[in-house]
Amino acid sequence: MRHATQEDLDRLEALRRALEQSDLPAVTNLARRCLSADGGQPFAADPGFLAEWYWSEAKTYAGWDGPELICVSSLRRLPAGAIGERPAANAVTTGLVHPAWRRRGIGERAFDWAAREVGDGALRAETEALSEGAHALYHFGVGLAFLATVRPDGGPRLHPMCPLLTETGLYAFIVPSPKQKDLYRDGRYAMHSFPLEDNEDAFYLSGMASYVSHSQIRDGLARQFTDERSDLAVPPPGEEQHLFEFHVQAAMLTRTTGHGDPQPQHTIWRAA
Repeated sequence: MRHATQEDLDRLEALRRALEQSDLPAVTNLARRCLSADGGQPFAADPGFLAEWYWSEAKTYAGWDGPELICVSSLRRLPAGAIGERPAANAVTTGLVHPAWRRRGIGERAFDWAAREVGDGALRAETEALSEGAHALYHFGVGLAFLATVRPDGGPRLHPMCPLLTETGLYAFIVPSPKQKDLYRDGRYAMHSFPLEDNEDAFYLSGMASYVSHSQIRDGLARQFTDERSDLAVPPPGEEQHLFEFHVQAAMLTRTTGHGDPQPQHTIWRAA
């Protein structure tokens, strides 16, 4: 496969346009190429999931090389925070770049487009920057973390839970509980990985959670939940377990050489 030249990039920019409903097969093909190259959850290349992600309440940016879709990005507004709170980001952008066209400035151009669309608002880009933290959450084979929410009196509430990671976000099914009510009332949360036996590596993240009502996303994540626990033959989450997406506004990854490491290495990430 040939490398992209500046002339190629200029041509992509000239052919850039918003997605149309008839472009769904092209987006699906691009998602499958990325899934084959990068790995991840199969439903991330499902046409129904992609239709929700790139067409439902989203603005889109798509670049073409003739009839072939080379890159696509979406821009979605984030839910408002609690009363009196301003979220760290007003919108989130994510996208796909054909594996053969990466590291040629295409992703940067797509982000510049999203930044122009947002204007003075704060923009967050969902990338692979938090992938190391994902391994910490899944260290024991399935997602395990402690989730802190905000009680009605403003105090913290902390319980273990099972996060679900995909190529596009962080989710969890929350059983009927005070914690579920917390997330509806005040979406602020903090999450922390489980402690390890051999060292003090850890992953912390915080942000705003929002309820996910779309059935296609719920069905895909329910399948992922059961697939990750196939050896236990657990049933899929019931309707009483509500699905939430956890938008990340800040994160910290800690790496250590063992217990009592006097110089732990911290990597801190904050939404733009």
